[in-house]
Amino acid sequence: MSLSLSLLIAIAGALSVRCTTDPNPKKAASNNENNNENDRIRLLTRSVPTVIRRVASLIIAHHVLLTLFWRGIREQDEHHHHRYSRYICPYGANLNEALFSWTWTSGVALLAIFVGAAVRLSAFHRLGSNFTFHLTAPDRLVTTGVYRFIQHPGYTGQFLVCGGCIGLLLRWDGTPACWMGNDNTLLQLLRVPFFRDAVLGSLAVFFVSMVWLRVVD
Repeated sequence: MSLSLSLLIAIAGALSVRCTTDPNPKKAASNNENNNENDRIRLLTRSVPTVIRRVASLIIAHHVLLTLFWRGIREQDEHHHHRYSRYICPYGANLNEALFSWTWTSGVALLAIFVGAAVRLSAFHRLGSNFTFHLTAPDRLVTTGVYRFIQHPGYTGQFLVCGGCIGLLLRWDGTPACWMGNDNTLLQLLRVPFFRDAVLGSLAVFFVSMVWLRVVD
């Protein structure tokens, strides 16, 4: 059981969820459709963040539980009985130990999340009511604080947070692997490096493309 790692993962998860929460929802709701008709990713800024937050919250909570009871889950894999592990993770043998213990993988991913969250939340604070998930005309130009060093701290921070989450919390050999038997077709495909890298590469290209479209707009 690693209480310290579980606590840090829980905090990192909470920060990740906060980073996908519009800091000014009332202002965003007050914008009419005409104000956002030129936003080419407006469909992704409406309901998608809410869906992501809810799904991510469940995955993060489960990841924290897996980390807390990691020893019992490993004992289950060695054919020893543990009264909780079979309910938390029926297929513990599919899990990657590096995601649930102190390793370079977990350490670097957590660092990326904390740094990214600090940058993005600083942008929230510095812009104040001008920061929304929709395109709006700001009432002033901000060049102080984090904006003095980074032109787009909101996107930069979110990129780091997403990278950390994908590297630790949203991996196929993390929480999802608990519910996929060894004969699961998707699990077998994800174990093929070419297929796995192609999926991750496609997601990365999609994310960067969406960010670039918003920056251009």
